[in-house]
Formats: sequence, structure tokens, C-alpha cells
Amino acid sequence: MCGDTATGKTTLLYRYIYGKFRSETQMTNGVEFFTRDIFINDKKITHIFWDFAGVKRCRFFQEDFCRGADAALITFDLCRYDTLFNVERWINFCRHFNRNLPILLVGLKSDLHDYFQVNFDLIVKFLKKYNLIDYFSISCKTGKNLEKIFYTIFNIINKIEEKKEKARKERERREKVLLF
Repeated sequence: MCGDTATGKTTLLYRYIYGKFRSETQMTNGVEFFTRDIFINDKKITHIFWDFAGVKRCRFFQEDFCRGADAALITFDLCRYDTLFNVERWINFCRHFNRNLPILLVGLKSDLHDYFQVNFDLIVKFLKKYNLIDYFSISCKTGKNLEKIFYTIFNIINKIEEKKEKARKERERREKVLLF
């Protein structure tokens, strides 16, 4: 999970993992890890979430964490216009090792609609320009749409894994045919 400082990344993960809203959080220093077990198609899957600090001084080592990532969530603050424009930098950061990495765009603090600085038309332009999977507006305070983003990202990852498994089995089948 990437995004500018103070967009709400840690609060989002805390709400998802522990089911509680934390109004006070400390700035992430480097990277924090969260885990949660879920079941998809009766299969237990442990997901590891990497919460990257949004500050520039930590980026030199964070990029290596993106190697092998299955998907990414990039956040911005709906009440801070500049955080949406920094999304491009986060997309390039996440896609450094995988140009086709599935990314969901997440606008946070949707409960503060009186303070919004970002309009939906601009968000749609970003989705199209950077070939992002989808956009969700989230309130960590109320939990609105919280489960939807994780359900969406987990299903995307599951489909990718199924394709990889199918390709692996097909390779094995071809290799057996060649051996005889």
C-alpha cells in the first residue's frame, strides 16, 4: 500500500485488520507489516500488507519490497488535491518490477465530504491514463467500502494465481509429452 504521507494508509489497514478506527496514528517509519487470514473458495490464504511510509527519505529501500508483489493499493486524501497528483509517482514506484501490476486507486477520508478538493471526473482520468483496475472511496471512520476494496484485490490476486497454476500445469504436461 502506497501513497503520500498522512493520506490514511495505516488507519485503513488498522481498520481492516482489527475492525477499529484509530483517530490517532504515528507516522510510519519505513515500512510496517500487517497480516490477515481470509478464505477464498474454502482455501485459507494469508495476506501480507506492506504499509510504506509516504516520506521521500524512506524510498531508497522500499522499492525492493515491491519485487514479487501481486497487486497494489495506492491511496490519496480526498481532502488534499496534491495527493492525487502524486499518484503517478506511486504508480511508477509500484510498477518498477512489473509494468502490469494490478493497482486499485483508493480515495480516503470520504466521510469528510465538506472538505473534498478532488472531483470524480479527475479520478476517472487517472484510472484511464494509468490503466488502473478500479477506484474506491473509503471512510476508515465509518468503514464504508472498506471490505469492497479488499474483496476486489483478493479476487484479482486469486485469478492471477489460478492463471499461473494453469500455465504451470500446461508446461508440465508438455514436458511429459516431450519425454516420451
